[in-house]
Amino acid sequence: MSQTNESSSTSELLEELNNDSVTPKSQIDNISNEINQCDDGEQNITTDQSLSSTINDFDEKECILCFKLIPKMNYETHVQSCLPTTPNSYQPKTTNQLKHDVCFNCSSIINMNDDSGFLIPCRFHHLYCFQCLCKSMNEYLISKTTPMCHRIHCNYQLSRYDLICIPLTQRMYQKLLSLIQNQQRPQCPSCHFYIDFKNINDLDEHIEFCHPEDFLPCEYCYCPQKITLYEEHSQQCHHDQTGRQQKLVEFILSRTKYPFSVQQIEFFIETQKKTKKILNALNIVEQLAEFDDIFPMELPTHDCDICMESCLFDDIFVFGCDQSHKLCYQCYEKSCRNQMVTNKILTCALCSYQFQYGELKQLRISSEELDHFIQYQIQKTFDRCYASETRALIKCPNQQCSSQ
Repeated sequence: MSQTNESSSTSELLEELNNDSVTPKSQIDNISNEINQCDDGEQNITTDQSLSSTINDFDEKECILCFKLIPKMNYETHVQSCLPTTPNSYQPKTTNQLKHDVCFNCSSIINMNDDSGFLIPCRFHHLYCFQCLCKSMNEYLISKTTPMCHRIHCNYQLSRYDLICIPLTQRMYQKLLSLIQNQQRPQCPSCHFYIDFKNINDLDEHIEFCHPEDFLPCEYCYCPQKITLYEEHSQQCHHDQTGRQQKLVEFILSRTKYPFSVQQIEFFIETQKKTKKILNALNIVEQLAEFDDIFPMELPTHDCDICMESCLFDDIFVFGCDQSHKLCYQCYEKSCRNQMVTNKILTCALCSYQFQYGELKQLRISSEELDHFIQYQIQKTFDRCYASETRALIKCPNQQCSSQ
């Protein structure tokens, strides 16, 4: 209403000025333009305010529950409708209630501060009260089955170390020990190698006196050595090139998480060499530990030409005959013994190739028996030469001998 009155008064003023002959025409036009500009500005301000109000109503805000963008004008209504409907009986558990340690079997509360429970090192870390644990061990004794974390819900097999840590009577421990199949070794918290122990005192003694900072890896065999003995050991390794890898194999053999054979350790080290990785005893042990008791590689094998059994390549001997016959060491030894019984010269079981000194030295028998085999072969070689009463030059069976 006020806006209409203002516009009517403005038009009356302009009409009076036009009728006034004193006021110049140019001045009247200027006044008219200024009045029009003021009217346009008021209209623009009113329009901007209405547009701003409309735009604000359509601004979007992210819902705190469903994260959808909702217009501000509908935000409160949307949040109310988005709230989940929960039963009145629902009461969220407190933090203390959620963190209670309970026995996996009987669900009784366990206070770990007073050592009233035992934690099984399975992948689920099941916790048991000692009453349930002893009862379970007794059931395994009666059934004569391998002790496990839980007969139904967890198939982790207890190791010797696990058994030692459970407070059992000595008699029960000895009986359960015969049922243990898991060969996992405990890990030293200081040097991080795994310990092969006979009783808990061996393990405690190792952990008490283990100071890895006093050791350095040998630059030749890569085995950790005491700093005080490092120089002497290093000089020995420098001159003993053939025994370096054997020292590393023997060192690792008793320090892996699970027992592996000499051939498996040797093959793993050779694989590391081919990839040009720097050999480190602890790194090798840690890599093997990732695969638990399963060796991660397939060892090369070959069939024995006599028994046709597949044997590891290191357990096969290849003879120097033209056919390169391959025998496992058991068949090799058995063949030699059979020929000695029949008073024959020792030859390949599949051809007439006569065994040389170096080949006989490879037999896996005691040193006394080996000397007996070699002396027998030497005697038979001379007997064959002079049997026909002909003179001839014969080569000594010892390949390192130059006599004829």
